[in-house]
Amino acid sequence: MNSNSNNSIRTYSSLVAYLLFGTFLFAVQQSFARLFTSPFDYATSIQLSQKDTTTPNFKKQSISLSAKAARKMIKHAKKHKAYLIDVRTPEEFKVKHIRYAQNIDYKSRDFIEKIASLDQNKPLYLYCRSGHRSGKAADTLHLLGNKRAISIGALDSLIKIGLPFDSQ
Repeated sequence: MNSNSNNSIRTYSSLVAYLLFGTFLFAVQQSFARLFTSPFDYATSIQLSQKDTTTPNFKKQSISLSAKAARKMIKHAKKHKAYLIDVRTPEEFKVKHIRYAQNIDYKSRDFIEKIASLDQNKPLYLYCRSGHRSGKAADTLHLLGNKRAISIGALDSLIKIGLPFDSQ
């Protein structure tokens, strides 16, 4: 064997080693990314990685409440026939929240576990400060199979149509 062949083999071996190491680093990065992303991002990545060519129809699970529908929803939450979930942080929840709501922070690591512990046959009415997090939470839950999750929007809008609230 001549020296050019040895150099080609070394170059090829180095290239293969570099590609394998790069693939390994990418896999590690993806694993760590799952640990630090929101449940919504993780659920979306699962759906898209399954070769689903459709794009999720986000905000489809959001509704606008009339005052009459809001009163009915509160009545159901009060009688434990439905869940009223505030998906904001515990600090935001302490300042002001809709009466009969429970706080399950959308950005917490155990969001999915806490939601899964609820009775899946009851509706989940989700809200937050602006409607953005509750919309993402409803979309996440729909991607994971919970079709009873509905974003009802923003806290101030809900208070404006007459929902009772508690504040510090």
